[in-house]
Amino acid sequence: MANRIRNMDLKGEVWRNYHEINFVNINYKDFDAGKWKVLPSGLGGRFNWCR
Repeated sequence: MANRIRNMDLKGEVWRNYHEINFVNINYKDFDAGKWKVLPSGLGGRFNWCR
């Protein structure tokens, strides 16, 4: 999920559509996940794709 949030911030997509909640960082500045490093994700081994 962190990679998706990062990608949406980089693209400028609106994802923070919450009421009565402000997203800020630890210094009370606007939250920007676009500066995050990409985290490992995905499947960790073999899998079978079944229909």
